[in-house]
Amino acid sequence: MVILMYMYKSLISYSDSIMIKATPKEVYEALADITNMGNFSPVCKECYFETDNHGVGGWFVGKNVTPERSWETRSQITVANPGKEFTFIVNGDRVQWGYKIEPFGEMTQLTEEWIVLEAWQRLYEERFGSNSDIKSALQDRLETAQAGIRDTLQAIKAYLEK
Repeated sequence: MVILMYMYKSLISYSDSIMIKATPKEVYEALADITNMGNFSPVCKECYFETDNHGVGGWFVGKNVTPERSWETRSQITVANPGKEFTFIVNGDRVQWGYKIEPFGEMTQLTEEWIVLEAWQRLYEERFGSNSDIKSALQDRLETAQAGIRDTLQAIKAYLEK
């Protein structure tokens, strides 16, 4: 399995950045309040915390909708470093989403990153078989992530600069 993920390395991660006229603290607070995600993401329409812990180890639920389907995910916060980084892993071990925050003068650079983890491949093969076209599936996920990240970053910028 690791070999396949290595073969498709260019398809299993993506990141993009945007400059925002806000402080790193303001950017972090907008992200760490996971209930905002429904306002930022084109796919995730609602998020709510499942636990009282809203830091590392805390869990939240995301409700996602696309024209093809709707589904829920459970995510755990893995990094909660105020003003610097907010990261979580979806459904235990499938995909990692992260936000890195860096000051640039009076601006803040926000980088959003998506990484497919090895467990995603196992799940895919369980559902569709080991002979299925995992490369096409990864390409589709990558294209969705690219568009979603661009739109999410723009929405966060608009929210913070209003």
